[in-house]
Amino acid sequence: MASSKLDKDLKAFGFLSVDTVNSSQFSEGDRKKIHEYLIDYTCKKIEKYGGKKIKWLGDGGDFSFNGINKMLNAAEDLLINSYIDKQKSPDTKPFKIRICLHLGMAQGDIDSETFESNDYTWLCKNNKLIGVPDSIVITDDVYGKIVETSTKDKYSYHRQLEDEKYRTMKLYVYDLMLDDKLVEISKRYYEAKEDCRALAESYKVNIEELKRLLKTAELKGIVEKKTYVQIVTPRAIELEEEIKKEYNHLKKVRVVRYKGPELKKELARAAADEIRKFKIPPGSSIATSCGTTVMEIAKNLRKDHGDIHNIRIYPMIITMTAEMEEVSPAGIVSYFTTVFPDSTGFAAQFPKEETDLAKAKQRKEAYAQDCDFLMDGAQNAKFMITGLGKIGGEGETHSFNKLTKKLELTDKFRDMGAIGEFCYQPFTSDGYILEGPDLELFQANLINISLHKLQEKVENARKKPEDYDIILTVAGGTEKHKSILGGLKAKIFNCIIMDISTAEFISKNIDLKRDAYESNY
Repeated sequence: MASSKLDKDLKAFGFLSVDTVNSSQFSEGDRKKIHEYLIDYTCKKIEKYGGKKIKWLGDGGDFSFNGINKMLNAAEDLLINSYIDKQKSPDTKPFKIRICLHLGMAQGDIDSETFESNDYTWLCKNNKLIGVPDSIVITDDVYGKIVETSTKDKYSYHRQLEDEKYRTMKLYVYDLMLDDKLVEISKRYYEAKEDCRALAESYKVNIEELKRLLKTAELKGIVEKKTYVQIVTPRAIELEEEIKKEYNHLKKVRVVRYKGPELKKELARAAADEIRKFKIPPGSSIATSCGTTVMEIAKNLRKDHGDIHNIRIYPMIITMTAEMEEVSPAGIVSYFTTVFPDSTGFAAQFPKEETDLAKAKQRKEAYAQDCDFLMDGAQNAKFMITGLGKIGGEGETHSFNKLTKKLELTDKFRDMGAIGEFCYQPFTSDGYILEGPDLELFQANLINISLHKLQEKVENARKKPEDYDIILTVAGGTEKHKSILGGLKAKIFNCIIMDISTAEFISKNIDLKRDAYESNY
């Protein structure tokens, strides 16, 4: 740009930058279709609000505005409507966009690109760093100029960006199109039955925009409309693939993008969805562990059992009565018989713990003679549904911990390095299954399926591309991170449903393992 052509008068402009997220992941042909669609769609939207194109380079472009309000309206229109509108172009692969807004000064003729602007140059340089997929991010220059409270309230503080050559910049985000927000909105509308107008008001959108958000949730598969409406929390596909690749004994990994207070319910909802997909045929056997997580799964299946019926249900554990009777092994089996029509449950349990080793052994032997068929049924079941428990600290597995304390074995487990339990059998962070004379009293108070047998099932399934036995475990939460990692290393299940924070923890450990390996060579 030759300085002689510049108009030396400084003028204020709003700058809007939009681009495709991770466009390099698409094939050349798909990239071309996406870019052709996006430039046409974006330019029409921007022109509607008086914006002008500065330039367009392949997967994104930049626009200028004379007013902030029109720029904000254009950005919101583009964000909220783009996902639905691009369904009209079915040959275009699904893609995400990010939108960044900045306010600054410019010299020269902005219409013909013969202008200079440090603010615009800075935005071009940092738009990918600033942007968030399916969101609008604005700088504090824009945020500070917003007059209307209703508009300002849409944006929440995001983070601070340090740029030594420019200045420290605070960023604010409008993220209603993020999957987490769409789940939240859908639950409030479909499950809590909140009034449409009040809901729109709480998210600072109009009724039509709220309907667009609900429609987007449906198109994304978050809302499934059957004979009833089901809200499906989105998955983290990239993390699923990474974990499955690292732990190649896993047949299925499902990572639920949820970090809220009702994690157990979200995981149980996802588990019920997977179990219905198994299409368990009549006459099959299901084995189940116990606990509140498994009970939540059963409650979800009771709403929709997916035509699973006429099956046999066996417990994977026989132990003392749980403090909460309904989540004991026998209680869980009994409940499942009400979930699946025309089904039969088989169960037994000890009336209480036995602290005398000789008496405990005697009782176990007497029970075993009558209950061999229970363990045989569980061991031969093609489908298993389990939870996974943590040992020690806050959030300990309730019934397991209760038994451990009554047998005065808490310190023993800690000394042995026990970090998790599966079917009431402890294992270490390295996946080593703990057993032997030191745990004789504990084992005498249980009849359960052997984890070594489960390891055999997992290994046999690993060799089969299809028609394998399914051992589905459901576990999540920060307090169980290390326990779940130990369970993965133990190879005692081949399907797992977890939350996003657990998956991120496992991914981090995969990276650490890889770094340690590479440092040795």
